[in-house]
Amino acid sequence: SCNPPLPDWIEKARNNPNAPPLLRAYAQGVGRYRDGTVRYIKLLDGGLVDNFGLSGFTIGRESSEVPYGPLTQPQAAKLRRVLFIIVDSGQGPQGDWGRQLEGPSGADLVNAVTGAALYSSVRSSYTAFQATMDNWRGALVAWRCGLPAATLLKLTGGGPRNCRDLKIYVGRVGFDQLGPERAAIFGAVETRFKLPVDTVDALIAGGGEALAAHPAYRAFLKG
Repeated sequence: SCNPPLPDWIEKARNNPNAPPLLRAYAQGVGRYRDGTVRYIKLLDGGLVDNFGLSGFTIGRESSEVPYGPLTQPQAAKLRRVLFIIVDSGQGPQGDWGRQLEGPSGADLVNAVTGAALYSSVRSSYTAFQATMDNWRGALVAWRCGLPAATLLKLTGGGPRNCRDLKIYVGRVGFDQLGPERAAIFGAVETRFKLPVDTVDALIAGGGEALAAHPAYRAFLKG
């Protein structure tokens, strides 16, 4: 019974067969909520479709019709450094049936298929996100450098400003960056609401160590 029309970009994306697949799927999903096709919402773990949580920003960027979107013009004009740290606490492939002649059981097969789809999804989403950020930086620099000097000065609030001075750092922090022995220990920790205190402390310390040594983070601090 909602009366306000959907945003123009949603209408365009869901009706354009050549729109980016991620953008069109999102627009079609929103449209199904609005037109009553979906009467009851069934919720599952978001990791099944976006385990790194990156698609929201990608959709925001893809849906924008201006080079600085989803930021405002003043925000985009002032921006100098951006750091995205993606935390990967996923477990590696489980089970040892790959070492045996006999095939996996039904439960093992379902877990393997789900795990393979999940691992493939996160790798693809991370790679796509890196490409999106590279393209966005190029669009931002071109937009800023194409502005009249007086306009850029006004948007930035005064002071000297180099239109090309923009760097976007993207880094992934994971157990595998802590060496094979510790990666195996952390990878075996179950996903649950309650964990031993010493396990939580070890995970926090490991995350801090991996971050401190990460080249993207160190380059961000240096810059």
